[in-house]
Amino acid sequence: MLNSDKDVGQSGRDIKPAEGIENRTIIRELFEHIGDDATLRLAWYLNETPARLNELRDFVADVSQRKFSLALRQLIRNGFVSRRHSDTFPSWTIYSLTPMGAAFLDRVTELAHWIDAHGPDIKSARGRFEKRSVRMLDAA
Repeated sequence: MLNSDKDVGQSGRDIKPAEGIENRTIIRELFEHIGDDATLRLAWYLNETPARLNELRDFVADVSQRKFSLALRQLIRNGFVSRRHSDTFPSWTIYSLTPMGAAFLDRVTELAHWIDAHGPDIKSARGRFEKRSVRMLDAA
């Protein structure tokens, strides 16, 4: 239980409680959004090069059209991706990662590396939990 404004985590660094975070709704929405496979794949692709809609669609061909459209729309809505239209005929649209999108993707990549580094520990903890759960069910 937190009794003060700050708590110290295992690393010894100060951890601020969630109550001090002003944009909790945005944080929750972004975590839900990055949990979507299509979103991360689109962002990582656009981090390499700007692309047209069909290029992006081909890159995530295994994702439904609806999921693709929602993921791209949310990236644009959150300011992570920009759309640029041509004034020529036939017209074209190019999608590219914004500086804020690149900075966000850097943080997501850091989180992915942390998960990779701690994957064995997470698997071990899950295994211990499952064994404990099975024993509890057997005892009941």
